[in-house]
This record gives sequence, structure tokens and C-alpha cells, in this order.
Amino acid sequence: MFSTVKLYIPFLKYLRKRIPLLILLFILILGSTVLLIITPLILEAFLKNIRMQFATGLLLPLALLFLLLAVARPILSLWEAYLGDNISLLATNELRVDLTLHCLALDLRFHTQHTPGELVERVDGQVATLNNLFSRLVLSLISNGVLLIGIIGMIAFTIHALVGLVLALFTIFSIVIVYMLHSKALPLWKEARKQRAEMISFTEERLSGLEDLTSSGAQSYVLRELASQSRAILRTFLRGFQAIMRTRNLLRMFFDLGTVVALLLGVLLFWGHAIPLERVYTLFYYTTLLQVPVEQIVEQWRSLQQGSGSIANIHELLAEKSTIHGGDRPLASEALEVAFERVSFQYIEDTYALQDLSFVLPAGKTLGLLGQTGSGKSTVARLLTRLYQPQSGTILLNGHPIQDYALADLRRAIGIITQEVHIFNATVRDNLTLFDDSISDDVIVQALEQLKLTDWLKRLPEGLDTVLSSREQALSAGEAQLLSLARLFLRNPQVIILDEASSRIDPATEQLLDQALKQLLQGRTAIIIAHRLQTVMQTDLILVLENGRCREFGEREALLQQPDSAFATMYRLAAGEVRQ
Repeated sequence: MFSTVKLYIPFLKYLRKRIPLLILLFILILGSTVLLIITPLILEAFLKNIRMQFATGLLLPLALLFLLLAVARPILSLWEAYLGDNISLLATNELRVDLTLHCLALDLRFHTQHTPGELVERVDGQVATLNNLFSRLVLSLISNGVLLIGIIGMIAFTIHALVGLVLALFTIFSIVIVYMLHSKALPLWKEARKQRAEMISFTEERLSGLEDLTSSGAQSYVLRELASQSRAILRTFLRGFQAIMRTRNLLRMFFDLGTVVALLLGVLLFWGHAIPLERVYTLFYYTTLLQVPVEQIVEQWRSLQQGSGSIANIHELLAEKSTIHGGDRPLASEALEVAFERVSFQYIEDTYALQDLSFVLPAGKTLGLLGQTGSGKSTVARLLTRLYQPQSGTILLNGHPIQDYALADLRRAIGIITQEVHIFNATVRDNLTLFDDSISDDVIVQALEQLKLTDWLKRLPEGLDTVLSSREQALSAGEAQLLSLARLFLRNPQVIILDEASSRIDPATEQLLDQALKQLLQGRTAIIIAHRLQTVMQTDLILVLENGRCREFGEREALLQQPDSAFATMYRLAAGEVRQ
């Protein structure tokens, strides 16, 4: 019980900014509770006046008062719902923002272990379980507790102390039994949430590969697997709901029995002239009303337990900490020297992606990085941008370890162009500036002019206002690369990494890209990763990787002059000088 409550306590901080709204909500709930308690007293006074046949002039005012209370209660309930939902949306949206920022701050190792679908379910779907907590759960538990105590107190002090004691014991017994039964359903809700996250992850992954699935005729497999996962979730949810319905029906049976006991006691007290007839009716009304707060308390507690699986997952996500931390050393604004000193890195234990790698790239120079697939080329880029942390060795920028620099400054200083450019569902302007409103259209156009991309901009139907979509092929692969170049130019990084940037571009666009690259690389340190030698023929230095190790490193021209060098051999093969 207390372990479930402890899970929710840390999230109450999201209610601190909304204390005035919470106070108003509590007043509304308390007002509704008071109306519930005094309503039967008005009916009792009405019946007493009829039975005693005195002060009949009070009958109409009492009837009007009863009608007024009957109208006031739903109005209060409407305002309760509106205010509660408002508080809930504000608090849960703030939590979603915090969770999203937390996920973005985690290193890439975490993201390789969790799919986007799973994270979306945690950040959005599972946060929704806190809606009830933020909107009214705590206040509802308090108000229903007050209502419960108020009803039993009214029965004990206005009707008979013995009846109040019996109903109090009966209520406590009912709550304990129902709580014990509800606890058995808790593991089922946790399992259902886990299964749902797995299904969302499965669906997201398969939809992202829809083209390959369709071309290979694998749709039937996906549908069978999705149906299997859906059936598993349905079975788990049904078992959980069956447990809940059994508990709910048992609670109603208890209160039906309690109503019978209360009526019997009322009749006995009436026959013994201990209470008048109208008070028997009041006892019946209060006994029936007693079911409302108990059901609400049990239901709210059920919501707590049902959501505890999701809350545990959110706690687990928040407990994740990045293994990569930055310092506070300022970065120079000019081109930076890059150095790797005996750097080793493993994605998987005992399998080296890079091993004992050392090289120095002077500031303002360009490095061509070559090697077969899996040789570690992209790993160099990931380590330099600190998406991962090497297990051994040191990476230096201007002679200082990169961990001395703030992560935000480091990643602003290093720009990457990859083969896969993400296009946001937004205008060309927003895709270029990445939603930075401080960059004016004049600055964007000037950047495109410097990169000689104004003709590309003119070809767009609405210029900078052209809306692109991540779901549609609005841009060709070459155009996407041009857009990413412009993004980098606007950021003005000191180090540029081109990872396979030209492997899917047609010759005409590649020529345009080469012109833009020459402008972009001026005065900057650059690493160009490619399989094709043509891409690196303008670089100053060459680094050839083989199985994560440095096979060869040196000046491009010097390596070409060495017939036995790996780079010279690659060049002759590419030029057709070596024949099978």
C-alpha cells in the first residue's frame, strides 16, 4: 500500500505551481460534499413537518431549498471536472516536456537499447495515467474521506451511536477486503502496460521498414505477429478487468447487505421509540449514500494501483543517467585541431569497433577517412561528437580532452552531414534554421547565395515557405544533402564531418554539392568519410581504417607517391590500373 503511494509522491511537485487552482478545486469538492450531507436533513425536516402537521408554511421553502441543492450539485461537479482537467493537462504536459528533455540528454547507448516507439509510449501514453492524480485523485481521496466520516458522524450523533459504530466497522471491513482483492490485479496491469509498450515498439519498427516488407511480401508475417501480441494484451487486460469487476460486485453485495442491516436496526429503534419514522428514512438515505465515498475511494485506489506499473516505468526512465558529462572550458571560435590518442571503443563487449587509434588533424585541414564497411569510420564521428564515450584513450580538441568542454558547446562546434537527412514536417525555413526564430530570412538567403544554392531555392514552389514532409519524398537525396549543408552553414561550426555524404547523389547534384562544400569547408577543420576515392581527392590528409585499427595515415599526395601504400593501391584500383 505505502509502496504504491511512494511511487506517486515525487510527481506532486508538478502541482506546486498550481496551488491557487488546487485550493479552488478543493473548495468546490468540499462544497459538493457538504451538499450531499445536508440534503437528507432537509428531507427529514420536510417529512417531519408533514407527519407532525405543524409549520406547514415551511414545506414550500424546504422543497425549494431541496430543489436548489439538487441544481447546485451538478453545477459544482461541472466546475470540478473543468478545473481538474485543466490542472491535469498543465501538469502532465510539463512532465512530458521534462521526460522528453531527459531522453534527449541521454547518450546514444541508451537509445540503441530502447526503440522510439517504446519511448513515445513512456513519455506520452504512460504519463496519461497521471491525469487522474493531477486532476483530482488526492483531493478526491480527502473529500471522500471527509464525506465518509461526515456520514458516519451524522448517523452516530443524530440517529443512534450504535448504528454509527456498526456501519463504521462494516465500512472498514469492506475497504480492507476490497483492497486485498484489488492488490491481486496489480501485476496484471503492470504486465499489460509492458506488453502494450512492446507492441507499439513492434508496430513503429515495422512501419518504418514498410517498403522492404512490401517488396519482400512479409506483410502476412507482420500481421500474424501483431495479432498474436494484441491477443496477449487482450487476455491480460481481460484478466485484470475480471478481477476488478469481481471486486466491484462484491462491494455492492456488501453494501446491499449493509443497507438491510441498517434498515433492520432502524426498524428496531423505531419500534423501541428511540427514533421517529422520518429518521428511519434519513438512516436509509445515509446508508445508501455511504456507498458513494467507499466506491470512490476504492476506485481511486484502483487507479493508483493500475497506474503504478506505468509510474514505475517513468521512474525507471528518470533514473537513467547519461554516462557522458561535459566540463566548462570555453571553445575557441576558429577552426579546431582534432587528435585521437590510443582510442579504443567497443559497442559490444570483447568486440572492438576502434582499437588503439591515434592521429592528429591540424586546425583548418581536411582528413579523408577510408575503409571497408564496419572498419570504424562512423564510430570516429560518434566519438568526436560524444554520442559515445571511448573505453580507453583520449580525444583532444586544441590540445584539451573533449570532456573538458560543455556538451552543448561541443555539439554546436561540430557539424555532421550524414547520408540520411531528417526532414521535419515544416517549412523549408524551419528545416534550415531548425526552428530558431532568431535567424532572419535575409541571413538564410545570404547563406544560400554563398553556397551557390539560390537556384535550388528558386525551384521550390513557395520558396522558404514551401512545406516539406517527413512522410513524403518532397526532396530527392541530393536536395536533402543540400539542405543539410545549408543547415550547417547557418550554424557556423568549427569542425565538419561528412559521413558518406555523396554516395546516393546524381552527378549534376553532386557537382552542385561539391561547389557548396568548397565554400563550407573554407577555414574549417573537416573529416570526410567515404567509400569512393573521388570524394576524398581534395583532402589534405588520409586515414585508412581496417578492423578498427589505423592501417595508414599521412598526407594525401605523399601516400599517392608511395606505390606500396594502401591509399595508392585503392587509387590504382579505382582508376582501373590494376586488372584481375
